[in-house]
Formats: sequence, C-alpha cells, structure tokens
Amino acid sequence: MAVTASTAVEGESVDPSYLHPYFPYRSGNFDAASGRILDFKDGCSVAFEYYLEAMDQAMKSDAPICAVPPHAPGSEGPVRHLARRLAQRKNRTDAAGCLVRTEEIQKLSQGGCRDVNVHLRSIRAEDADKIRAGKVVLVDDVTTTGNSFRACKSLLLEAGARSVDCFALAKTTY
Repeated sequence: MAVTASTAVEGESVDPSYLHPYFPYRSGNFDAASGRILDFKDGCSVAFEYYLEAMDQAMKSDAPICAVPPHAPGSEGPVRHLARRLAQRKNRTDAAGCLVRTEEIQKLSQGGCRDVNVHLRSIRAEDADKIRAGKVVLVDDVTTTGNSFRACKSLLLEAGARSVDCFALAKTTY
C-alpha cells in the first residue's frame, strides 16, 4: 500500500508518496523489500514487473508521467523505463524524457553529493508541451533527502506544470 504524501509547493519541503521503506544493507534492518529495490536498480525483470504493477495500482491519476533522470546524461535507467511503461497503461502521457541530465554526477547511492543545487545545475526540462498546465506525476526509485524530487519539481513547475506529485518506489529509512 502506498504512503500518501502531503502536497508541497515550490520552496516547501517535499514529502513524496512511496510504496515501502528501504533499509540499507548497513542499517541492520535490510529486508526482502529492500532487496527487491536493489534488484530493480540492477535491471531484474521480476522486480521491474512487481513495481510496474504496484505503481500502476497506487497511481490514481492519468497525469503525465515524468522521471527523475539517471546520474549520467544519455542513459535511460530503470526509472525512466518504468515511467514509460506506466504511461502506456491507462493512456497516460509519456513525459519520462522531459527532465534531462546535462552533466554526469556521482551516483547518490555511492556517496554522491545530495545537495539540491547539484541537481538544479545538472538537469534541464525539455518538451514542456507534454507537461504544460497539467498535473504531473514525478517518479524515482529511492528517495532519501528529497532533494532530487525538490529540484525536479522546481524545474517542472518553471517549465509550466500546474502541479507535481512526487512518487518513489521506496524511502530510505534507518
């Protein structure tokens, strides 16, 4: 069951909806769901299909679907692939490529800087016609600080989205 987020406006904290907590291996609470999210990130088709079904059921909206871009420019990544597949269901608008990474950043899961400005400097919004004046759903795999969501939400609002609801597969919990 999805955890419901509070609606945030630009400048306020972002509290995304998510499917389940993620416990890092080093936390001592690592569980099957945490393993599944790592499988998803590694491209496991069983984990991908699990999250596709779970997200599709949790998302009541037929809004355009955007994805937080991967750390490297030009890479598709499992989150963008998931957003594209979600868009195919229920005739949602595929806006998965509207946020584009313009310069490579270190993977956050490997110690990369989580500052919101890192994302604001390395991501731009494209194809604004897909999201303009609409309610957008922004997806990511794992949220920890919310700064990836915060930056991407800000960019989508600047590009003309009316509102942005953030939805992660999992939220890091210690």
